[in-house]
Amino acid sequence: MKRDFAPKRFTRTAILTSAFALLSFPLMADSLDSEYSEEAQIAACVAGDQTVPRVLVDVSGIASDEGTLRVQIYGDDPDDFLVSGKKVTRVDVPTLAGQQKVCVTFPNAGEFAMAVMHDKNANGKADIFTEGFGFSNNPSLTFGPPDHEEAVFRVEDGVKEMAIELTYYFQLENKDQKRRRRR
Repeated sequence: MKRDFAPKRFTRTAILTSAFALLSFPLMADSLDSEYSEEAQIAACVAGDQTVPRVLVDVSGIASDEGTLRVQIYGDDPDDFLVSGKKVTRVDVPTLAGQQKVCVTFPNAGEFAMAVMHDKNANGKADIFTEGFGFSNNPSLTFGPPDHEEAVFRVEDGVKEMAIELTYYFQLENKDQKRRRRR
């Protein structure tokens, strides 16, 4: 079993490089709509069949409107979390700067974990130096990826809302470096 995230004992760069392998699959062209409308997607999500589990993901901290926003869902098996090829579903939408909502339909009610990436150059691969990412429940990512237990959540029939804050690790570090130089 190949994990997309390395154990926490590796350096942050090694961890983040391997972490984004989970999001490096080619983009699915049919999931990107050239006439994408966030408002229409939200309305359809909320008004949809209440016997179908959905999550309206409110992603904040999006650095720009470049590229795509990718949301990947993993099941309740901790051994499958962030493992290449083990996602339950994926949604790719054009990116809107700042804050954006994305509707994700689930195959059934149950426990899941979510990973979100801002693929700024829309190449389907993660670039840890410029692209942001986040996880369900917004766990701390200081020393590596979250454990499954930190990101797992329950979804039932109908619509659940969830907020996820993106982190751009190296952009934060650059700001910190500028502050240190001024001192």
